[in-house]
Amino acid sequence: MIKDMIRQNRNFEKYLSLFLLLIIIFNLSFFAWKNKEVFLEKYDVDYWDKVYSVSQWKTPTPEEFINDAELYAVAGSNYIRGGSPTEINPEHPPLGKYLIGLSIVLFNNEKVVSLILGVLVLVLLFFLGREIFKKDILAWILVVLFSFEPLFREQFTTSMLDLPQLFFAIAAIVFFLKAQKNHRFYFLTSFSLGCVSATKTPVSAGMLIGFFLFYLLSNKDFKRILSFIVFTPLIFMVYFSSYIVHFFYNMNLGYFLRYHQWMFDWWTAGRVSWGRVWRMLFTGWWRTWWGEVEFIRFSSWTVFWPLLVFCSFLSIIFYWRNKKKEVLLIIFWVFGYLGFLNLIAVFPRYLLFIFPGLYILSLFVFMEIATILLPKKLIRKIKECFV
Repeated sequence: MIKDMIRQNRNFEKYLSLFLLLIIIFNLSFFAWKNKEVFLEKYDVDYWDKVYSVSQWKTPTPEEFINDAELYAVAGSNYIRGGSPTEINPEHPPLGKYLIGLSIVLFNNEKVVSLILGVLVLVLLFFLGREIFKKDILAWILVVLFSFEPLFREQFTTSMLDLPQLFFAIAAIVFFLKAQKNHRFYFLTSFSLGCVSATKTPVSAGMLIGFFLFYLLSNKDFKRILSFIVFTPLIFMVYFSSYIVHFFYNMNLGYFLRYHQWMFDWWTAGRVSWGRVWRMLFTGWWRTWWGEVEFIRFSSWTVFWPLLVFCSFLSIIFYWRNKKKEVLLIIFWVFGYLGFLNLIAVFPRYLLFIFPGLYILSLFVFMEIATILLPKKLIRKIKECFV
């Protein structure tokens, strides 16, 4: 009888997981079909090179204006043909733009790589959810919910750097959590962190390193701290490897260091008003910082954003009740990066970096509230179903 109950519970979980997977597949397939023109449009290298040559990025009296996504595509196309990463869009490291350039070479379209990376982000998010919640069904629920997030979905149809950065960041977190059981995963953790640093800004990787060290220190796990530090040189190797083409043009290390000083100055040059990030999260209004300052309503905001933030704050309280150590890492990730965003001039898409964390903390809070409010007998039966 007990064996039959276990078998029934496993079948229930299997069928529910399959149902959730089908929702994800249908959701992504419908989105791709609805936007098929975007992914089938041919990228004209010569045309965009010409547009760039007379744009605001090349001349003080531009004839054309190109946005960031178009600039990254031009840069990626140039890099993949052997151009130096410090010539076009030197403000950002080159790895993400190399991926865009590879998409142009393989698919003759700069946005297909975003669709592929979006799917891979969901795959990694499943593994991250499983590491945190220890139950496949909760990981599937997490992925289903996040797959409908507008801020995430809008990145599929553009060639920005936020999605590849998120992919490598989640990979780093997944491998780091796996490294708590097997030290060999610190190699993949460091490799992923190197990719994060080489995609959009090294600061993101530096903050993740800090979060990982805080997490290990909070657990007083000095042996793993040493193991992690041993592999950190790989981060710098990956980062500098992304600039290897540049060194064929200019071997001057002093120039390379001055270039990074200029990159840091560029990132910190925007006018910052404290609270801008919180206004975006709670109201959907974004305050610009160039030209004449104005407020813009961005379309990806939903009424669920304030709920996600509120639940994330509640997760700090529930963490002290539950002491689920993996949740502590996500708390470091979300609130540490939000603190950083308050120090720089931001676009709404920058929030994507911590949105998986907001969903994880919110699901954690709902599960904790359920264990408090629902009858213990019902909670026991639900847990039996998901063992």
